[in-house]
Amino acid sequence: MNTPPASSPNAASTMRANRAVSRREVAFRKALWAAGARGYRLHPPLPGKPDLFFPKLRLAICVNGCFWHYCPSCNLPKPKANGEFWARKLADTRQRDIAMTTLLKESGIDTIVVWEHDIRPDPRPTAAAVARMVAERRVEQRP
Repeated sequence: MNTPPASSPNAASTMRANRAVSRREVAFRKALWAAGARGYRLHPPLPGKPDLFFPKLRLAICVNGCFWHYCPSCNLPKPKANGEFWARKLADTRQRDIAMTTLLKESGIDTIVVWEHDIRPDPRPTAAAVARMVAERRVEQRP
């Protein structure tokens, strides 16, 4: 197994959100539910494993951590320890995200990416905006 050497305490604290489901994602889902968006499935068996999926709307939502998914607007510092390892890992994650979005699009599924900075500290405004998009999409689909 290719395990990298230990990282600095500062970098380690940045990366602690490495859980199957982050607290911020759970808070976002609760806010989305409170905003009236219903009918989604959690972690559906789709390419790339998006976090939420509205099957009838063919809409996937990915809640991306700014560090782990290399947020284009946060400009977070890259770890200095094991720099080559982290550069490769973050680039691979970015490529995987692009491939997932492409595969979903080819399957007729649109994707919304919600970044960690959009739901920190309060997920409600972003959840309300996504709920409005979901509601608009439902109206568009009606015969």
